[in-house]
Amino acid sequence: MCASPNSSRAGAWRCVRRKRLPKRRKRSPHEPIRRCAACRRAAPKHDLLRFARCPQSRRVVFDPYQRLLGRGAYLCPNAECFRLAIKRKSLERALKTKVDASLLDAALAYLSQGMR
Repeated sequence: MCASPNSSRAGAWRCVRRKRLPKRRKRSPHEPIRRCAACRRAAPKHDLLRFARCPQSRRVVFDPYQRLLGRGAYLCPNAECFRLAIKRKSLERALKTKVDASLLDAALAYLSQGMR
């Protein structure tokens, strides 16, 4: 704290508080958790594959970089979850639109090439 003369009364001193800046918050090491639409297993977001429904066209596309706009749904990167998603139509239910089976086949082929 500092003392400074009061301007209203000559010779009187008053305490002046310094304004304290708010403490910087550290970034938390939190990682988003998402759930697979087929097997319902919860996993970190970067471990799952994202499928997005485009808002204008309502078309479903594979989103390998997880950056596209629109409603998204996630699947585990294994063939069993892809088969379950086709059989149970869980991806269609999560995205609230029809999903072409060839899209899932193309995503599985992308995955098997080791692109991820």
